[in-house]
Amino acid sequence: MVECPDSCVNEDVITYGYLTYAADSSICLSAFHAGTIDSDGGDVMVKIKLGIPEYQAENMNGVHSRSRAGNIEGLSFSLVK
Repeated sequence: MVECPDSCVNEDVITYGYLTYAADSSICLSAFHAGTIDSDGGDVMVKIKLGIPEYQAENMNGVHSRSRAGNIEGLSFSLVK
């Protein structure tokens, strides 16, 4: 479980992917991007997954995630409210 502050949306951080995020993405910004939390912040559960071949960019909830190559031998994550 991760507690995300309301300020996470304004931080200078990056997220890679769409619903499945690269392991080095900001957890809280990814949660806002996915709609798991709103601008008030909140608690999210992080589900660790195997990496994927590519992380797709997507504009959701006012956040534009970035695309990049993935690594199937690495890790990724998704979020559960």
